[in-house]
Amino acid sequence: MASVEVRVLADVLHLQRFLLWLRINLAVEAVMSGASWTEAAHEAGFADSAHLTRTHKRMFGIEPTALRPQAPG
Repeated sequence: MASVEVRVLADVLHLQRFLLWLRINLAVEAVMSGASWTEAAHEAGFADSAHLTRTHKRMFGIEPTALRPQAPG
């Protein structure tokens, strides 16, 4: 029975990580479309841009400001 509980917990943790990845992706896309990091963080459900930065760095090893929108053309 314990192995079933561990498997369910692992699935839930994977889902939470995926949902967090989706929120980060939403924020990065907002910045690439012209939003500020603060606006993007709030739009994606983070408390503030510092929360977004900490989460992004923990998941990907770099701060989101390392991602620079490319100039058109």
